[in-house]
Formats: sequence, structure tokens, C-alpha cells
Amino acid sequence: MAIDRDDERFLKARQRLLQTWPMVGWSLLAVMAGYTVWLFLTQPLLVNPFVVMVKLRADTVPVSTMVLMSGLLPLAMLSCIILAGALVLMMFASIAKERRYLRIIRQLQARGSAAA
Repeated sequence: MAIDRDDERFLKARQRLLQTWPMVGWSLLAVMAGYTVWLFLTQPLLVNPFVVMVKLRADTVPVSTMVLMSGLLPLAMLSCIILAGALVLMMFASIAKERRYLRIIRQLQARGSAAA
């Protein structure tokens, strides 16, 4: 069972994707984690609801900022970060399936060439 050149190129491109994805995926997760830590350290009002509550109780937040942020902004930021992380994790699952599909195709190719 032979495949044509276009299909072979496609399979090789998918194989390259599978080989590079772990590095890319873990890099994305590391960048996101670093960004989250940076936000916690430098902009706690954006991501830490406890800091927001302390500043609100101490009345040290300007009224304009208080109206804008209210306590929902940290939840919104964390939700975005969690969503982005979930997308990267779903990509890991997708890549695992892709790996399985390529393994099946390679097995079928091996059977076809052995039968010929």
C-alpha cells in the first residue's frame, strides 16, 4: 500500500510538528506561568483578589480605579490565564492523538510494503 509524494510530505510535516510540540507547549506553559508570577509581583491588583480586598478595606484605591476594577478584574485575569492554560493542555491531548494516527499509518505502510 504505497502513498504518493504529497501524502508522504504531509506525513513528514505532521511528524515534525509532533517532534517540536513538546518543547513549544512546555515553553508556552512556562511563559504563562512566568507572566502570572510577574503579575502577582508587579501588578497584584490585576490578579490577586486578596490584595484588592485589603486595599479596598484600607481605602487606598482611587475611586476611578475602584469603579473600574471592583474585584472582578482579578477573577477575569485569572480566568483568562486558566483558559489559555487549558487550551495548551488540550493541544497536548490533540498531539497525542496525532501521534497515534501517524503510528497507525506507519503500521499500515509497513504491512503494505511487507505484503508487496
